Amino acid sequence: MGSGGDRRRARRDILLGSGRHHAAGAARTPGTRARRVAGGASVHAEHAHGSHPSGPDRAGGSRDGSAPHGARDRAPSQSPRERRYGDRLHAARTEAAPRPGDDRAAPSPGRADRLHRRVTRRLVVDLASPRAAWRVPPSAVQAIRDALGEAWEVVEVHAPAASDGDGGSGTPEANAAARGAEIYVGYGVPAGVVQAARGTLKWAHTGTAGVGASLPHLKGTGVVLTNSAAVHADPIADWAIAAIAYFARGLDRLREFQVAERWARVEFADLEIAVREFGELRVGVFGLGGIGGAVARRALALGMRVAGVRRHPERGGPPGVRWVGGPGDLGRLAAESDCLVIAAPHTRETVGVVTREVLERLPTGAIVVNVSRGTLLDEAGLLDLLDAARIRGAALDVFSAEPLPAGHPLWRHPRVLVSPHVAAVTTRFWERETGLIVENIRRYLAGAPLANVVDLEAGY
Repeated sequence: MGSGGDRRRARRDILLGSGRHHAAGAARTPGTRARRVAGGASVHAEHAHGSHPSGPDRAGGSRDGSAPHGARDRAPSQSPRERRYGDRLHAARTEAAPRPGDDRAAPSPGRADRLHRRVTRRLVVDLASPRAAWRVPPSAVQAIRDALGEAWEVVEVHAPAASDGDGGSGTPEANAAARGAEIYVGYGVPAGVVQAARGTLKWAHTGTAGVGASLPHLKGTGVVLTNSAAVHADPIADWAIAAIAYFARGLDRLREFQVAERWARVEFADLEIAVREFGELRVGVFGLGGIGGAVARRALALGMRVAGVRRHPERGGPPGVRWVGGPGDLGRLAAESDCLVIAAPHTRETVGVVTREVLERLPTGAIVVNVSRGTLLDEAGLLDLLDAARIRGAALDVFSAEPLPAGHPLWRHPRVLVSPHVAAVTTRFWERETGLIVENIRRYLAGAPLANVVDLEAGY
């Protein structure tokens, strides 16, 4: 039930070391021009002027000309899953070379003349979100071109890409651009893209943390999917800690008194309003993966006591966590938590798992924080316990129905903080996202296991 944090735990060397990529020039490379791909979709074909020349080692081996990465030359510390995905990626790279009669993989002679005579492989960038925070900047596209090298064609789709939730709705332009693509980078992986790139698509990356919308049409295709859970972990964890403080320190009541122009010093000084210190709080994290682990580390640093539940408790948690249990320990976690943070992914096993019965096991005056998906939480049960003053407050960034419908009782509840699914929003998203994509491109070209690989069966 964790978010796979052991394999993508913040990965600071990848995500925070990305400044050099983010700062890449924004101008289009010489020779780039607009063109139309099959189906009449308007896109831009941008060939890469990378820092490394293309050559045979690009398709099958490492940059230094050594033998392709195989099971025998991998580090002993790699897990069986990493070895499996490494083998799949090596096979994918070997199979990706253009084959006689495969008009989807190789550009036509006329198209090659317009682009670059050495371009034989394609990556599609479908990240033109209507939202400023998620819209790919030119510097990120430039960094992708630089990482790939001259043997690759980079096609940037300029049609608006849906970036809300798990993404994946797709556009005709993206479908047209995906024909013959080996790598696709977007918000979710639309069914139309998977169909259009059938037989050539080897790796797809989504800028979202959730992948539920992409799973049905990726299962059984052999395509490796990576996500951006680690990219979102730090800002979401910051939001979760701020939400705990909002209720624990009585900031919600201060705002209420301010609106009423009431100097409520007596109410606080006479302890009519409970105010708690971080050092006395017990935090229970449900889903101790990438996001949950980041929450746990911050809570521990502030003196809170932390326990957690995850699908694989043997993977443990950050140093200092009191105990880590499995799914069957969720009730115990609730009973021992002054603050319950829901950070597990949406899967078949987690839908509706935070039931009224689980919430009733929370101590009186507990705080509930949900940064996962609204489908995990019994919202009706939560409202009943809030109305009965059993729960101090609930900070919710996600809901079972989004946008939250007008007139929903959560909107006006005095002990609920409604956040419109924006806990991950900061100005640093592309710094981290570019670092992750570029690092994974380098791993892909080297035949090494990728970061943030999604288990298509587990759903995260």
